[in-house]
Amino acid sequence: MEKSVVLRDGSVLQIFRPRGENAAEILEYLKTIGGETHFLLMDENGLGISEEEERLILEENLKQERGGVYGGRINGELACIFSLGCYPRRRLAHTGEITLSVRRKYWHIGVGSAIMEMLIELAKEASLKNIELSVHAENERAIALYRRFGFEEIGRHRGKIYVDGEYYDEILMDLHIEADEAKLREIRKACPR
Repeated sequence: MEKSVVLRDGSVLQIFRPRGENAAEILEYLKTIGGETHFLLMDENGLGISEEEERLILEENLKQERGGVYGGRINGELACIFSLGCYPRRRLAHTGEITLSVRRKYWHIGVGSAIMEMLIELAKEASLKNIELSVHAENERAIALYRRFGFEEIGRHRGKIYVDGEYYDEILMDLHIEADEAKLREIRKACPR
């Protein structure tokens, strides 16, 4: 899915599928966003993997028929990364998990909403019935965004996240959507048991 979205401030978000050649840029982005907030599962050190490892991950991602990792640029700068992971096993083929992050300088202009719309569209294209996510319990703005798109809190992991000497809860949220049952049956046939 490559597309352009005009945001509230008039800037344009260009969505793309990252390739291996984007590995260094993505690793640098992850270090930047990890240092901008304590709501993410990484800090200013990023993922702690090599550029070659990230390149291989990105190239494998391109082979996925459903879901995948996406990036968004504003004025040529990587502004966000988001993903839809679809479970490959037959009994879970109807469920996917989403993640998203936005560079701080692009907060409050509609990037999160644009990403959520695209993730739900991708989930429908993948014939998913359930989308799940997890969020830091104190990330009120993200929780409000997810609720606005119909996600409901379904549970918590108490004290799962540790930041600067403090433990925080992780909230689990789900969204149930309509799936193309005929397409889902075909997907299940192709899945391992």
